[in-house]
Amino acid sequence: MELRLTDPELDRDPTTIHPPINEVFASPADALQRFPELFANEATMTALEHRRSQVEHITTALDQLGHPPVEVEEALATGAISKQAADHMWQSLADMFAEPENARLTLYLPFEVMPSQAALDQGLSDDASRFQTSYLNAWARMLNVHDVRANFVDGDVIELDKRNSDPERVVKAAHLIPELLQKGWLEMDQIEELREATMDEVLNESIADALTATDLQPEISSESIYDLLQRPREPSPPDTTPRREEWLQAAHEETLVAGAATIVARELGDAEDRVHQASLLLEGAQTDLEQRATIKGLTLALPSVLSHKEARLILARLPEPSSAMASNMATDEHATLLRHCHALGVITEEELNNFGLITTQLTGNTSRNLEVLDADTAKARRIAHFIETDSRASISLVPVVLMGGSRLKGYGEQHSDVDLSLFVRPNQDPLVVEELISELADSTNVDDDMILYWLGGSDGTNEVVEPPNTGAHSADRYWSHCVFNDAWVGSSDEVVKLQSMLLMSYAKNHTLAERADRDFYLQAIERDLLQYRLLHKGYERHYPTTKKTAESIDGNSAYWDSGYRAVATKLFIDKVYIPQLNS
Repeated sequence: MELRLTDPELDRDPTTIHPPINEVFASPADALQRFPELFANEATMTALEHRRSQVEHITTALDQLGHPPVEVEEALATGAISKQAADHMWQSLADMFAEPENARLTLYLPFEVMPSQAALDQGLSDDASRFQTSYLNAWARMLNVHDVRANFVDGDVIELDKRNSDPERVVKAAHLIPELLQKGWLEMDQIEELREATMDEVLNESIADALTATDLQPEISSESIYDLLQRPREPSPPDTTPRREEWLQAAHEETLVAGAATIVARELGDAEDRVHQASLLLEGAQTDLEQRATIKGLTLALPSVLSHKEARLILARLPEPSSAMASNMATDEHATLLRHCHALGVITEEELNNFGLITTQLTGNTSRNLEVLDADTAKARRIAHFIETDSRASISLVPVVLMGGSRLKGYGEQHSDVDLSLFVRPNQDPLVVEELISELADSTNVDDDMILYWLGGSDGTNEVVEPPNTGAHSADRYWSHCVFNDAWVGSSDEVVKLQSMLLMSYAKNHTLAERADRDFYLQAIERDLLQYRLLHKGYERHYPTTKKTAESIDGNSAYWDSGYRAVATKLFIDKVYIPQLNS
């Protein structure tokens, strides 16, 4: 698949826009055509075809269960899903969990696809029983895995070179225990035996989190909205970087806005005339934080407090998203309210478009979102063209640009940045490269904060190597997410040549070290697609989150929402994948 985008300045040298590598794997025929030397092996093609069959069966079943998904037993009873579709899903999931590198899917799978133990005991399905066994084996493997806890909450992870200590870790699989107990898939004595047998302190603490979990009862504030929004922030540590300081301030403001929004939603629920109350709140919101809190409160009230009629009447009283807003953040809250109205059926897609918003793809091929990135693809084309035609730049840099970020993935706002990455040829002087990047930025009118992949290797092959100690924003080989998840910009020959070499280096799996690296590559792809920032912000921009569970297991995170888990599962099975290339 190629997309040719025209530009008057570049018509004589049209640049090809290539979709992310992971989209090529969606069609075994396309993979063979694009990388004939890599996919000519029959075993490789058979494995890829089997993976695509699994993806199709699981995705089809999740679509039939709805968004958010209903319990599979309920769907079978009402005919929303056929017995054949459910069996195909369970069979495919069982096969996936039999592969150790898919064990992390247990962390995201919607609990609704898991039938109760009572239904299994009554002979629901042999495929369902096999799925249960395979899932529990994979889940048990995940009890040995420590994850950064913040990755499943808000993404507040300090950059590696700025840390004074290791971030808090969690065995996230253990946090699933309450759900598995409720399904009857585990019994309490099994959990107690596990606690007694393990010497893993993090696992013990994670199990304790799960066992002490109680229903989240948010504290009801007696403060007014305006008083709450004035709460000061704790002073930052003396060594806080400007970038970290900016993040902490934004996080503090988001906390205040979220707290005030709950007050707004409660006041709406208590009001006799909710439309009139909403009008009063909107009129009184003057500052940025007040506007954000008021609109977020309306969003919170949508699923359970406001009727469709009331919601439409309130929308009519709101200003246009691009006007009368104190900041981009307030505009973003307005856009989120409109998207939630669309998701809940309050407004149609046409009405959403009339507000200047479009529906983008959170799952499936992200290249479809390139349609809204014309200005950014033109920028990437200018960069690739400069590298190819400049005598100095072409010696040090490959004329290929990677385009990534939240807008490509479908959940970014219009003002969100697009991330750009470049490839440095082997054996280049870092100081010369830094000078070239500065010249490139000036000549193409782009920022100079592009990510640099430094290439090395032998026998005419290229792979990502450890970057030199330079001030440039450099990636190491474990930044596999950009290579697999980003769109590629450059001439077809250059792009396919570089993709082939990198794919071969990332697909190595013959030695123990290569297999360990492969796990890190897959986890980087997972974090980029499922966590940063889909989990932390992106999903909730498009859909209401309805499931909140216990505070001790970070229950206020979208991680526990059934709709998020369905989207994350679709992304995992489709994108968190590197083919095993047999030599």
